[in-house]
Amino acid sequence: MAGIFEIISAYHKKNKARSQSFEQFKACMAGAALTAMADGEFVRREDAALEKLAHVVGELKLFGSQHTREVFMGFLKDIQDDPVKGREKAMQAVAIAKDDPAWAATAVMLAATISEADGVVDDAELDVVNRLTEFLGIEPGTIEALEIDFRDEIFR
Repeated sequence: MAGIFEIISAYHKKNKARSQSFEQFKACMAGAALTAMADGEFVRREDAALEKLAHVVGELKLFGSQHTREVFMGFLKDIQDDPVKGREKAMQAVAIAKDDPAWAATAVMLAATISEADGVVDDAELDVVNRLTEFLGIEPGTIEALEIDFRDEIFR
């Protein structure tokens, strides 16, 4: 019988970890949506980057890949429906990551990834990534120091 209690305990610990990180996860999705809509459109390659991200998140078994897409698309739709209020709502969600440097860095790196997904980082996308970096208190060099070609990562 001790085995069943260990299983129940592990299940509840996993759910507790999920719930504790859900708001930070939403912060990352909000930052990515802000970046994706910075130039006014959500293009196919950005969608491909989202699919890759959702797959990775699903493999980590923290949140399902469909859930990842739903959270992201919720922020995206809010921005499309009412750009001012949608962006405000997304920034409120992003603010949650301020309390956790690891999640803050993740949010900024994900925003940078989305900005590079279509092969062109335009000024509007760069501005959003820079504002998120400053807002979350991340050193600008942190992102620049990563020498990863995100397009290769997304499309392999």
